[in-house]
Amino acid sequence: MDDDTYEAIQGQVRPDRSLFQASEEERNAKLKELNQKAQDILDEVLDPTQLKRLKGLYVQRSGLRAVTNELIAQEIGLSEEGRKKVAESLQAAAQEAFGKMREMFQNRGEGGFDREAMEKAREEMQAALDKAIKEHLTSDQLAKLEALKGPKFEFPEPQFGRGGPGAGGRPGG
Repeated sequence: MDDDTYEAIQGQVRPDRSLFQASEEERNAKLKELNQKAQDILDEVLDPTQLKRLKGLYVQRSGLRAVTNELIAQEIGLSEEGRKKVAESLQAAAQEAFGKMREMFQNRGEGGFDREAMEKAREEMQAALDKAIKEHLTSDQLAKLEALKGPKFEFPEPQFGRGGPGAGGRPGG
């Protein structure tokens, strides 16, 4: 994809600032509209094999949280009601996990930052989130999700700085 095409796509799907000031209902409607625009663009520029691979990469990167995506949910046979239940369980589990993380930060004392403890807490948080999702999925849906991943891809470590998160530029520079 050339830079002009990339910028044109970004202009079509980039939310404006009013999105952050909208009510939750308005924000959800706008995000759904933007997601549909993005999907329409992907359907136009990717062939079915590429689109399937993109979904697989998304599942690999997102893990079980991928089921909150409408397209992934459809692929595995998860209903809208099921997605809502997953989202509610995720929100509750995340609030609890973030509360524990916040407590760790506040109670770290003079010893400073304990990287191992934080990593362990992050792993526990991820396990709690995964458990909250699995409670709403059948074994068939889990198998379909696993199959959707396709061949394993080794994602590069995130790079911060030029072109990275917060730089406002295109990923990778």
